[in-house]
Amino acid sequence: MSTSTIGSATLAAKITQPDGYDIAISNDGTATATVTYKTSAIGFGLSSMPSLGAKHPTISALSLYECSANREAGDIMTVKAIYKGVGISNPKGMAQYEFNATTSSEPIETHPKFSYPPESPAVVPNELAAINNAIENNIEYSALSTFAPAVNPALIGPPVPSKSTQAGRLLYKLKRRGFDSYLNYGGSYRVTYIQSTIPSDYSDVGYAAPTIPNQPSTNRNWLKTAMSWKKQASVISVTEDWQMSGPAFWNPNIYTKPLNPASPQTLTDADKTLAGPNA
Repeated sequence: MSTSTIGSATLAAKITQPDGYDIAISNDGTATATVTYKTSAIGFGLSSMPSLGAKHPTISALSLYECSANREAGDIMTVKAIYKGVGISNPKGMAQYEFNATTSSEPIETHPKFSYPPESPAVVPNELAAINNAIENNIEYSALSTFAPAVNPALIGPPVPSKSTQAGRLLYKLKRRGFDSYLNYGGSYRVTYIQSTIPSDYSDVGYAAPTIPNQPSTNRNWLKTAMSWKKQASVISVTEDWQMSGPAFWNPNIYTKPLNPASPQTLTDADKTLAGPNA
């Protein structure tokens, strides 16, 4: 009798009753087809099963994922073969997204009221040192209090003390009342999609991106913390994990992807601006 080849021409010649196949596509674009057929149980063994990874008899995009056989009365074996593959042309368009908004405990000094913007925070390090000194020595930190300004080598003579700031006095009062930390809003984001090839580029991991696909509406940017994949037959399932920044965003001097990954030590223009010119 004439029949489709399943695994090998030798195997096809032994098939006595091809039962056809069922096919389905899941919500991520994975196609699964189940092929069942009957063959003689005489001499049937593991080598008689279709080879794992073999192509589907009529759909070349699908490969054999697993198979099983069941012996029936009359020396008949019913074989069930399950094939998997990417069933749509744009699987990333059917990516699955997961977002978790969370909070984490952070030092009260890092609250945006005191640490933002990073390049010119409301409470500078020298004032923070004065606040901590006042708390440790039980000294009042008031509008009349001062702190030592940052040293400026260009100035002649002793620097003029800086007056306490309103933000600094607020921080002092909060710390005196026992508020050493606060719950900072953050979030994690996961994207899962399928493709037919194993990923080969992982250079984005560990770096920030201004936007990500279908990102939640937040005034933050995102750091790619992980990328993993799993292979099942012809289906490669890829997972990307992202971490949301704080209100000051991920530090661009640390988390900007190098233009040339082979030279990560090269300073960017932003690095040179922060460091200042050479003498």
